[in-house]
Amino acid sequence: MVLALHQWLERFSPAGIPYYGAFEGAPLPEVERDPQKLFDTWNTHTRRCKICKTAHDNMVKGQPLAWVVAAVAAVQATILTASSAATNASALAAAGMPASAATTASAFSLPPPGALACLAVALLAVGVALLMGKLVGLFHVFPFSHADNH
Repeated sequence: MVLALHQWLERFSPAGIPYYGAFEGAPLPEVERDPQKLFDTWNTHTRRCKICKTAHDNMVKGQPLAWVVAAVAAVQATILTASSAATNASALAAAGMPASAATTASAFSLPPPGALACLAVALLAVGVALLMGKLVGLFHVFPFSHADNH
């Protein structure tokens, strides 16, 4: 397509190609090697693009919320597990098992389903928070290598 454009300009433009030879003999600019500058997506796109800027801002706001959800769910799972273990220990002690054996047995019992659900929510929220952090970073710098593009 570039060659066709050049041929069309040479054939039909009365002034020829206006930039042809204008830079002849001019030194080339220094090669940029800093990956932070080469792959700077913040200054080249994100800060000017309404959609990407809104997505970036929402992720920046949402990441602390995901961490709070993870912490609350982890605390709730701990409370449910401890409450279940205490209830099991008292039930075993009431059934005649020695208190130390009842405490040990209840400590190694499976946590209740509610605690497992809270733990799953906590792990999911941690994953979402980490993913948001990674995506926020990509809105600033998006490293790319043609060698890795297969």
